[in-house]
Amino acid sequence: MAVNLNPVFKHQSEHFHTQSLHFIRKDKKTKAKTIKGKIKLGYKNIIFSFLFISVLFVAFQQVCLFLISWEKLSIDRIVVSCSNPQIQADSQQFLKGKILGNILLLNINRLRQALESHRWVKEVRIRRIFPATLKIKIEERVPAAVIKKQSAFLVDRQGVQLDPVVLRANSNIPLFIDAGNFQLHAQEKQDLAWKCMESLTPAQKDKINILDLSDYNNVKVKLKNSLTWLKLGENQFSEKIQTYQTERSYLKLYEPLEYVDLRIPGRLIIKPSPRKEAK
Repeated sequence: MAVNLNPVFKHQSEHFHTQSLHFIRKDKKTKAKTIKGKIKLGYKNIIFSFLFISVLFVAFQQVCLFLISWEKLSIDRIVVSCSNPQIQADSQQFLKGKILGNILLLNINRLRQALESHRWVKEVRIRRIFPATLKIKIEERVPAAVIKKQSAFLVDRQGVQLDPVVLRANSNIPLFIDAGNFQLHAQEKQDLAWKCMESLTPAQKDKINILDLSDYNNVKVKLKNSLTWLKLGENQFSEKIQTYQTERSYLKLYEPLEYVDLRIPGRLIIKPSPRKEAK
């Protein structure tokens, strides 16, 4: 049986818990006490510290000298990888017989620049594999078009000229031409050509044969297996080609056509070929 031995204390404790406690902060700010003191170093401590730092410096220097002169860190193996066998062979030939020295002292940026001087090399990534191996990965440039100036050259998307090429009808990549051989506004015209190509669907890109950039801000396109020029202007290239393809059955009534002008929205302006008019 439970017995309350001190009912008075119980009453007081219950009264104590029911009351809320209020803490009042003093108006004056309390100041933190600081311990004032000075640390005095004797001349022995200073000499010992100086000697300790000197020993560390000399030891570090000796380790560095050992590492940069250690024969096991001299580069003796170079692994070159590239999806293009010809570029890989050219790079290996360039590196053949070169003494690259210690792997820690190799100037990677200079070696990268030397390899990227090859016109077909787009990017080079070099990685050190200790103790004495270099791994070199080469990304080659991909021909994206043929540009005809005085002669025809393959070019990549950045406009870098690659190898000369013989023009062929219905090539797998588009041909950029200009009546002035790109002597004036060459960069602006090429930028407009790339803008046109990048706006097209994959199916439309496959059908592009020639882009004529002779007219200012006007791309003229000729599709594969077609003699008709499509005047597309400077925008909405994909939509205009789609309009031409949609109306193709109607336009066949007037073929052969010299051109179809699609620059005015909702209108098709056609010009029959002179051979049609001669009949």
